[in-house]
Amino acid sequence: MEVSLAGHRLPIRTSASQTDVDAAARLVESKLGEISSNRAVLNNQVLLLVALNLADEFLKLERNTRAFQDKVKLRSETILSELDEHFGLEP
Repeated sequence: MEVSLAGHRLPIRTSASQTDVDAAARLVESKLGEISSNRAVLNNQVLLLVALNLADEFLKLERNTRAFQDKVKLRSETILSELDEHFGLEP
Protein backbone atom coordinates (compact mmCIF):
# COMPACT_ATOMS: atom_id res chain seq x y z
CA MET A 1 0.00 0.00 0.00
CA GLU A 2 1.15 3.55 -0.61
CA VAL A 3 0.23 6.88 0.90
CA SER A 4 0.93 10.37 -0.39
CA LEU A 5 2.06 12.97 2.13
CA ALA A 6 3.45 16.41 1.38
CA GLY A 7 3.94 15.44 -2.23
CA HIS A 8 5.84 12.26 -1.41
CA ARG A 9 4.62 8.72 -2.15
CA LEU A 10 5.48 6.48 0.79
CA PRO A 11 5.13 2.69 0.84
CA ILE A 12 3.59 1.46 4.08
CA ARG A 13 2.58 -1.82 5.67
CA THR A 14 -0.59 -1.73 7.69
CA SER A 15 -3.64 -3.76 8.55
CA ALA A 16 -5.76 -0.62 8.12
CA SER A 17 -7.99 -0.23 5.11
CA GLN A 18 -7.05 2.07 2.25
CA THR A 19 -9.95 4.29 3.32
CA ASP A 20 -8.50 4.65 6.83
CA VAL A 21 -5.00 5.29 5.49
CA ASP A 22 -6.35 7.96 3.13
CA ALA A 23 -8.29 9.58 6.00
CA ALA A 24 -5.16 9.63 8.17
CA ALA A 25 -3.16 11.15 5.31
CA ARG A 26 -5.80 13.88 4.85
CA LEU A 27 -5.61 14.66 8.57
CA VAL A 28 -1.82 14.96 8.45
CA GLU A 29 -2.02 17.12 5.31
CA SER A 30 -4.54 19.34 7.07
CA LYS A 31 -2.27 19.73 10.10
CA LEU A 32 0.68 20.48 7.84
CA GLY A 33 -1.40 23.24 6.25
CA GLU A 34 -2.32 24.69 9.66
CA ILE A 35 1.28 24.83 10.83
CA SER A 36 3.11 25.78 7.65
CA SER A 37 1.52 27.93 4.97
CA ASN A 38 4.67 27.59 2.85
CA ARG A 39 4.52 23.96 1.70
CA ALA A 40 8.01 24.24 0.21
CA VAL A 41 9.45 24.67 3.70
CA LEU A 42 8.54 21.31 5.21
CA ASN A 43 11.52 20.77 7.44
CA ASN A 44 11.97 18.56 10.46
CA GLN A 45 10.72 21.25 12.85
CA VAL A 46 7.42 21.58 11.00
CA LEU A 47 6.99 17.81 10.88
CA LEU A 48 7.76 17.55 14.61
CA LEU A 49 5.19 20.26 15.35
CA VAL A 50 2.59 18.32 13.35
CA ALA A 51 3.45 15.15 15.28
CA LEU A 52 3.21 17.02 18.59
CA ASN A 53 -0.11 18.59 17.61
CA LEU A 54 -1.60 15.23 16.61
CA ALA A 55 -0.27 13.56 19.77
CA ASP A 56 -1.84 16.31 21.90
CA GLU A 57 -5.21 15.85 20.20
CA PHE A 58 -4.96 12.08 20.63
CA LEU A 59 -4.19 12.38 24.35
CA LYS A 60 -7.10 14.79 24.89
CA LEU A 61 -9.47 12.40 23.15
CA GLU A 62 -8.09 9.49 25.15
CA ARG A 63 -8.64 11.38 28.44
CA ASN A 64 -12.17 12.37 27.41
CA THR A 65 -12.96 8.79 26.43
CA ARG A 66 -11.69 7.47 29.75
CA ALA A 67 -13.71 10.06 31.67
CA PHE A 68 -16.83 9.17 29.70
CA GLN A 69 -16.29 5.46 30.30
CA ASP A 70 -15.88 6.10 34.03
CA LYS A 71 -19.15 8.08 34.11
CA VAL A 72 -21.01 5.35 32.21
CA LYS A 73 -19.62 2.66 34.54
CA LEU A 74 -20.59 4.62 37.66
CA ARG A 75 -24.06 5.35 36.33
CA SER A 76 -24.56 1.70 35.30
CA GLU A 77 -23.51 0.50 38.74
CA THR A 78 -25.91 2.97 40.36
CA ILE A 79 -28.80 1.85 38.16
CA LEU A 80 -28.08 -1.84 38.79
CA SER A 81 -27.85 -1.22 42.52
CA GLU A 82 -31.19 0.62 42.48
CA LEU A 83 -32.79 -2.19 40.48
CA ASP A 84 -31.41 -4.79 42.88
CA GLU A 85 -32.74 -2.82 45.84
CA HIS A 86 -36.14 -2.29 44.21
CA PHE A 87 -36.61 -5.96 43.35
CA GLY A 88 -35.03 -7.23 46.57
CA LEU A 89 -32.14 -8.89 44.78
CA GLU A 90 -28.71 -9.29 46.29
CA PRO A 91 -25.85 -7.64 44.42
